Amino acid sequence: MDDRWPNIFIELNQLIISIISLIRIGKYLLDLPFSWYKKKNGSLQMEI
Repeated sequence: MDDRWPNIFIELNQLIISIISLIRIGKYLLDLPFSWYKKKNGSLQMEI
């Protein structure tokens, strides 16, 4: 029974790491259109 605990913690750790990397990739993909838009217009201000 004691042998299972380290395994669970390792799996939890890997799960947390993968979730964090997924969030980072998502943020990067969300930022891409905005940075492309800024580069295209040559200014940081966006028209509303």
